[in-house]
Amino acid sequence: MAALVSALACGESSEAPVDAGADAAEGVDAGGRDAAATPDAGALDAGEDGGSARVDSGPRDAGNPFGDAGALGPPTWVELDVGPPGTCAPFVACGGDVVGTWDVEGGCVEVDIDSQLARCPGAMATRYAGRVRGRVEFGGDGVARRVAQSETEIDVFWPAFCAGFFDCGMLEEALAMGFDEVSCPAEMDGSCTCTGLVATTIDDTDFYALEGNEIVSTSSGKRWAYCVDDDGLSYEDTSPSEPREPGVIALGRR
Repeated sequence: MAALVSALACGESSEAPVDAGADAAEGVDAGGRDAAATPDAGALDAGEDGGSARVDSGPRDAGNPFGDAGALGPPTWVELDVGPPGTCAPFVACGGDVVGTWDVEGGCVEVDIDSQLARCPGAMATRYAGRVRGRVEFGGDGVARRVAQSETEIDVFWPAFCAGFFDCGMLEEALAMGFDEVSCPAEMDGSCTCTGLVATTIDDTDFYALEGNEIVSTSSGKRWAYCVDDDGLSYEDTSPSEPREPGVIALGRR
């Protein structure tokens, strides 16, 4: 996982870094599977207030890790709900039969950036956005395959007062430690408006077992609490040690 912020106080080092990334299939609201919209496969939505433009000026070529996806074709991009703590609904595991093919249908990830900006009065995250696509296949032979991609964007406002001590260039360098792409242009009033992007891709195959309401990787020991409800599967990383995948992921049966 990538750290978002390592030095954001006015001329000082901040607290511990914040995890902003997500494994590609991460972060889905356990209760919002049917509510996930499918955005344009190009640039992310700028949000209701217009937000900031993407770091790049045109649609991002995210590549295609799915190869020959067969009759189903590759999964579609869907909206990833990203926001501050309290954004996502609590997850309740219930177990169930996971065997089959599942596509990601939405997501929810919480990112605590504002606490990292607290030493600069008025500094704040002004926009969160994300998209994800992925497919998980649980075989009856105990083998699971997961292929997925995600992109998360966050805008940060940095007031002119703090830019006098820690300017836009310094802020961009600090944020670059946690973003794959970041831009912090200076505004006419001396403030900074930053946009950062984290992009992830995963492609793994592993043996799995079901233990109560958890899916367990028999090779790594990672655990995910899960719940199958009709044609929906939701899960949350409950591994005993870091790194854990943030958020809850929800998928629909194909």
